[in-house]
Amino acid sequence: MAGQHGRTTERRAAMLDIKIALLNKVEKRIFDTLRAQLAADPQRYITITEAAQLCQVSSSKISKTVAKLGFASYKKCIAFYQGGQLSTPVSVRQPSELDRVAQFIDSFDATIAEKTYQMMARHSKIIFYGLGPSFICAQYLVYKLQCLTSIPIFATSDAVTFKHYLDQESLLIILTTTGMFADFDQVINDAKQSGSSILMVLEEYNKQIYPEVSHKVFLTKQHQPNYLQPFEKTRTLFFIFFEEVLRHFYHHKH
Repeated sequence: MAGQHGRTTERRAAMLDIKIALLNKVEKRIFDTLRAQLAADPQRYITITEAAQLCQVSSSKISKTVAKLGFASYKKCIAFYQGGQLSTPVSVRQPSELDRVAQFIDSFDATIAEKTYQMMARHSKIIFYGLGPSFICAQYLVYKLQCLTSIPIFATSDAVTFKHYLDQESLLIILTTTGMFADFDQVINDAKQSGSSILMVLEEYNKQIYPEVSHKVFLTKQHQPNYLQPFEKTRTLFFIFFEEVLRHFYHHKH
């Protein structure tokens, strides 16, 4: 029985290690504080209100943290660390799209959205270029921006006709999840020859891609599953990021 219990404890710890890696700094501090309190007095039951006071956060933040660890409830989290049995075991799973989005929001840098707005506002014309689902994102952004600014804004997926929009006052914004689905070299060269500025917004971090583009925004280092083709990957982070950019246009208008 002792050996079996040891294997169970080891298995649970391994499962939690996977989830602990998903915690941000505040959540990690909450986790460490609660674990230390329970280790010091294993028989003590700490209510969620007491936990919030100990960690100097709200009760809802405690609930969100234990859920992110993989527990169905705060009580089950406490029971686990006090050596109790869980009716529903903690499961091992790969980070989901919701986990990825949560990490993106937790680490969101609002200054990048503001600088993107400032760069867009400095130009007299904006052209969004994207392929597949990224082009659909571009169309959505054009629709929203046309309600917020008088700057002429266009969306295209045609590498030939888009050249007619380019001039020295234009900003070309290339939307791409990985930068690997298509070759953007010709598009970038055409924009440079016209004197247009270029901003490349990529979801997945890859510092070696298109070094000739000086203005690049990488939204996250958390890549989507490798088995997905670029056109199959979500564009959720594009929408979240640009909604923050749009907010600056809205405030300027009003």
